[in-house]
Amino acid sequence: MVIKATRVDPITVAVLDSRFDGINDEMARVLMRTSRSTVFAEARDFAVSILDKDARLIAQREYQPVLAGANGIAVEHIAAAHKGNIHEGDIFIHNDSYSGNTHLGDLNIAKPIFYKSELMFWAIVKGHMTDTGNKGVAGSDPTSKTIWQDGVVIPPIKLYERGQLNTGVRDLYLRNLKMPDIVWGDIMCDVGAVTVAERSLLALLERYSPDTVYGAIDSILASSEAEMRKIIRQIPEGVYYGEKSIDHEPIFRDKPIKVKVKITVKGDELTIDFTGSDPPTPGYVNSTWAVTFSACHLIMNYFLPGAIRRNHGSLVPIKIINPAGTWLNPTFPAPVAKATTIPPQAIGEAIILALSKAIPRWITAGAGVMCNYLSSGFNPRTKRSYVDVDFFMAGYPSGGTEGYDGWDLGGPIFQLGALRIPDVEITELAKPAHILQYEQEPDSAGAGKFRSGFGHRYKVQSLVDTYPGAALVGIGMRDYVCASGLFGGKNSKPNTVVIHREKGGTENIDVGAFCDLHPGDVMECHLMGGGGFGDPFERNVERVHEDVKNRLVSVERAREDYGVVIDPVVCVVDLKATEELRKTHKR
Repeated sequence: MVIKATRVDPITVAVLDSRFDGINDEMARVLMRTSRSTVFAEARDFAVSILDKDARLIAQREYQPVLAGANGIAVEHIAAAHKGNIHEGDIFIHNDSYSGNTHLGDLNIAKPIFYKSELMFWAIVKGHMTDTGNKGVAGSDPTSKTIWQDGVVIPPIKLYERGQLNTGVRDLYLRNLKMPDIVWGDIMCDVGAVTVAERSLLALLERYSPDTVYGAIDSILASSEAEMRKIIRQIPEGVYYGEKSIDHEPIFRDKPIKVKVKITVKGDELTIDFTGSDPPTPGYVNSTWAVTFSACHLIMNYFLPGAIRRNHGSLVPIKIINPAGTWLNPTFPAPVAKATTIPPQAIGEAIILALSKAIPRWITAGAGVMCNYLSSGFNPRTKRSYVDVDFFMAGYPSGGTEGYDGWDLGGPIFQLGALRIPDVEITELAKPAHILQYEQEPDSAGAGKFRSGFGHRYKVQSLVDTYPGAALVGIGMRDYVCASGLFGGKNSKPNTVVIHREKGGTENIDVGAFCDLHPGDVMECHLMGGGGFGDPFERNVERVHEDVKNRLVSVERAREDYGVVIDPVVCVVDLKATEELRKTHKR
């Protein structure tokens, strides 16, 4: 079959565009309703995509935004590895970080979709598995020094061949896992999702014909490219620089690791260059090409104005230079287990700091950066083992921006508020723990004319012994990593995590460390806010007063951070004293 993409009327293009989104939603619903793990069902740590026969990204559903931009790269590698040997009924499994994937925890299930014996589409699911076969939990081993210690590496291979399950591949993979039942259940829901996509896409081709569908795809991608070029032309031409560091990686602690970015804007094209960034690290905080690529396009698509569709078209005007041999593009076999969470936070903020010099009205201050706890154990209530990525610790706020305060659940930057905080009751059913406290943390917002959202205070009590390998992972425990304020706005404060032991005593827990819990132990977390935007002494007095009345800002911080004097007894603003204090600040 020779496809001759035809010119399609705008109404049909709009209908098909919406239908592609709808098919992605169908895939996502399959994952949420049939998953064996709360990682899919509650936190929704996955992304689904539809690509054309040439692996051009058409549409995606970004429950975990940083994953989605990498789906096209994964399909390109799968297709290249099996060129001439792709058949109807094949389903591929793949997690190799050095052949187009993010990190080993994100397993790809990809299905080529044929119509009348011709390859027409690819449907792919990338979702985080609760076990990768390493000695840690959910793919995180803080002592990992190679990709092999990150877990079981799966190059692009066929899980199903011409409709038949390859039981050898299944058995080999599951035999290397501690939680095979949970992982296989999630793989099967992935298979179900791409099969649902196949059914819907074939119905679309049957109704509209391949020529019409491909004509609409060309129009959709061309429109996205034109929109991105239009927005880039609004950025002043020039060269802009930004830098951001993460805190110590787990092998050589207390060593900042830096992203250096140079952004060049010329006409309707933009280049992001990471030359000069630090070399690879011994520990698991290195990025991969797929993550760095996805993080760049995530920032460009969602921090620039307008509703740009994140597809192949919007990628074309943006060039990324990411030399091999840095921690953002390491050489095999460097460990990369935390590639999807740690590097994109620094990448995103470095890009924002660079662009703030060019387009300050479009840019937000830094979002809170994430640490979270991963554990597994035996749940006596369900008589089953459980695996938990504690996404209650993922609800970080966004920074302030021109005209608006930050959102209380708008970050981290690689999630953009998309990763859902789990339900308390469901969590307590799924794992043996009590959620004791989850609330906003007073005085945690980065102060500014437009402040950030507030951080959170979280307490959880373990009811059982965790299995060995539980770990606190992430970043954000050093001042230089905290969310950056812009244009006089203040930075946030670091994360802190403390364990109150049932047998007495407390332990301050650092990121990148194994950390087991025992019955009665309480983990207490103080999770950072974002960065402020603009001089805090220019903040509207009534907004400060409102935050004080709501007990989100203390009387002391209102005075010191914002220059607003409030009577602590009757909670009334002293306008004269406020005016005098703000005058002193300006001098």
